[in-house]
Amino acid sequence: MPIFLGFLWSAFAAVLPSLVGRVLLALGIGAVAYTGLDLLVNQGEQLILDQLNAGGADVYGLLRYLGVVAAIKMHTATMLSIVAILMAEKSLKVVAKT
Repeated sequence: MPIFLGFLWSAFAAVLPSLVGRVLLALGIGAVAYTGLDLLVNQGEQLILDQLNAGGADVYGLLRYLGVVAAIKMHTATMLSIVAILMAEKSLKVVAKT
């Protein structure tokens, strides 16, 4: 039995560095991509809200009352969630490759 455990441990030790490297690479690329995309989407959302606010306080108040501002925020949050899920799937595919 100890021989089998030794063999199993040596096989695990041989595969571990490659697997850890892939996981860290996938997580690093995903984090950088998500951070850049989050910044871009937040700036786009702020630009849209600034344009709506430029129409005057009454128009912005009406749009806010009608839920247009909330719809814009929900749309951008949904887009970011979808992108995060897609990036997580891609990262898992990179890690799963052997």
